[in-house]
Amino acid sequence: MSTLAKGTHLNVQYFRASGYVRIARTSAKFSSIEQAATCLKACDVAFSELNISKLSLLLDWRLAPLSTDPHLHRFLVRSTDVFAARFARSVATPLGKLQSVRVGRAHSTAAPVVFDDEARALEYLVGR
Repeated sequence: MSTLAKGTHLNVQYFRASGYVRIARTSAKFSSIEQAATCLKACDVAFSELNISKLSLLLDWRLAPLSTDPHLHRFLVRSTDVFAARFARSVATPLGKLQSVRVGRAHSTAAPVVFDDEARALEYLVGR
């Protein structure tokens, strides 16, 4: 495993042997959409050297703080949809499974694949 980016809000790790990238939210709240955009751009830069069309993506939102800002939710879901579409497959671990599904249903164009068990999510990603 190698850490590609480490920040206040997001960390990006590459698990070469298993063939997946993990983007993990920290417990720090985004203060604005602009701040979230800057963090997501750093993620994009972090895996720009990888052939992500051959890799899986694990979006780990377990530490993410709850927010009531619908504009921020919409931005984050749409932005992570863009990330996920570029990977061979993707899953999310929930910050709360019901909230992940609700937010995804309200704002996403892709049907969310959500696991409440990280081991099952990793099995899905690496095809075991």
